[in-house]
Amino acid sequence: MCESTNPEENFNNKNDDFNIENSSEEEYNNEEDGESEVDDELTFEEMLDIDNKLDALNLALDAMESKREMVHLELLELLKSNQDVRKEIQEEQQMKVDVNDTQSETK
Repeated sequence: MCESTNPEENFNNKNDDFNIENSSEEEYNNEEDGESEVDDELTFEEMLDIDNKLDALNLALDAMESKREMVHLELLELLKSNQDVRKEIQEEQQMKVDVNDTQSETK
């Protein structure tokens, strides 16, 4: 867990963790006593709400995947372009070396 540098935030986060632990223990104790606070049945509206949220998440994930694919393709194009430029530079340098070698041999 990444802790904040703000001591007050750290204190609040630790209190939240403590409250979560206590609430889980209380729920467990209540269930032992036969007092289940959790309603296992969802209403139709709740199911529709969950379905809509899942659809929205699916759309967001699809958009992120599409964006990732576009970035990947752009990076491949950039890599190919850089390789071509590097090859051209190396060829030019090799031609200069060859010209210099030829000139020095003729002298």
